[in-house]
Amino acid sequence: MQENDLVTIEQQRKITLSNIGSVISLSDRQIILSSSGGKIVIQGENLKINGFSESTGNFCASGIILSLTFKGKTDTLKNKLFK
Repeated sequence: MQENDLVTIEQQRKITLSNIGSVISLSDRQIILSSSGGKIVIQGENLKINGFSESTGNFCASGIILSLTFKGKTDTLKNKLFK
């Protein structure tokens, strides 16, 4: 996540994020997103995407939000070898 990125969680039922590049995967228990800072993992129950605009980067989902994890970009040995 970068300085102007915004995350809002409302009563563990709705999550809104900005500056999202793409949705990597989606299930009713997990959503994985891509941002300029790395991956974002949302875990919960009955998750569904309410809106996503690739052009603006705005994302909104609802369900029972149990956790939000940021996985920043890291240079692994594999990535360094195969640039």
